[in-house]
Amino acid sequence: MAKNSKIRYYLLNGKNGSGNALDLLDDGVLKRDFIDIASLDLKTIDIPIKEAPEVLKEYNPNIDLSGYFYDVQYPYRKYETKGFAPIFKIDTVNGNYFLDRLKYFAEQRNWNVKKGESVALDKNTILDEYVDNIIYNILKYNNRRVIRQNSLVGKDIKDELNEAFKLMANMSPDGYLSSKKARKLKMLLDHYTQLRNITIEYLVSKSDVKSLVPDIYNIKNFSRYENYGLEPRERALISKEKKSDKEIKYYQLTLEDFNPNKK
Repeated sequence: MAKNSKIRYYLLNGKNGSGNALDLLDDGVLKRDFIDIASLDLKTIDIPIKEAPEVLKEYNPNIDLSGYFYDVQYPYRKYETKGFAPIFKIDTVNGNYFLDRLKYFAEQRNWNVKKGESVALDKNTILDEYVDNIIYNILKYNNRRVIRQNSLVGKDIKDELNEAFKLMANMSPDGYLSSKKARKLKMLLDHYTQLRNITIEYLVSKSDVKSLVPDIYNIKNFSRYENYGLEPRERALISKEKKSDKEIKYYQLTLEDFNPNKK
């Protein structure tokens, strides 16, 4: 199914209740609005997370980049803004393997979106091996950080991983992965958005950049920020009046309620 052409994805930096959409280099030109989360991920995944403020300052010289980086989908549910954790390069043991594979899945999804096809990932051995690999590493090293309360990982996946951790008293990670008990967890992880979230959590858990990556509570809070610049860069440059997503939302709601024939 083709995605709604009005929905776009943006990278922002913000703090103290306010955020600004950032320009990124896309095939040699500056761009800020992307057709899908995977399209945006492909522009940030090779930027080292610790160097992101310095790298992005080149394209956004007049924006304060001392806050959190976060992604948003806008509009979401008509007028709302939905937040996501961004994907930057995180250096850790085996980090290149996980990021290279995630980039492969992002490229696949991005290609499908551009063609107007389903965003579902191909069910192939590359996906199967990746899902098995990340589950194996989480279970083998008893990595419960990825399922903490404020983790980016979805509740259903957390529940399945909790059950898997319980089974580790009498079962090896390999044994679990080859059992029927692992089927539901594997099915839940064959979607790009869930796969990206558990990958981010896993990489962060093995690194020293925990303070740089927003958790689910931060993400929900960013959606409530006054987020500016959520429009194509060309339009933003000529706009005389800068409105945040919240100002636009309440302006539109006011128009909807207005009825000139009402007595």
